Amino acid sequence: MSLPQVLRVSFRAIGGFVPRFQECRLDLATLPAGEAEILAGLVFASGILAHPSGKVTRVRGAADVVTYTFTVETGPDGPPHTVTFDSLSVPEAVRPLLRYLLSRSHNMLDNV
Repeated sequence: MSLPQVLRVSFRAIGGFVPRFQECRLDLATLPAGEAEILAGLVFASGILAHPSGKVTRVRGAADVVTYTFTVETGPDGPPHTVTFDSLSVPEAVRPLLRYLLSRSHNMLDNV
C-alpha cells in the first residue's frame, strides 16, 4: 500500500496563559522541492494521519494550555484530515512537525 500524497498542511496554535494566535498554511506544490519533501516526511513520521480525523486530545482539567490543530489535505477526493492536541498531550512523534510548523507560523491577528 502506498502512502497518500500530502498536498497542503494547515496549522493553528491558539490559547495559553499568554494567549497566542498563530497559523500557517503550506501548499507543498509551491514550496521548494527540498522543503516539500521535509514537510511530507514530518507529516508521515508524526503519525497524525493514523489518528482518527476530528479527534481532539486534551488533558482533562488542564488550564492555560495551547491547542494545536493540524489539518492535512491528501487529495481532491477526500475530506481534509484534522487532529487537535493540547500542549500537554502532543505525542512525542508529533513534536518535530509541531516545531517545524511553529517556525513558519504568523500571528493571526496581524491581518485583522
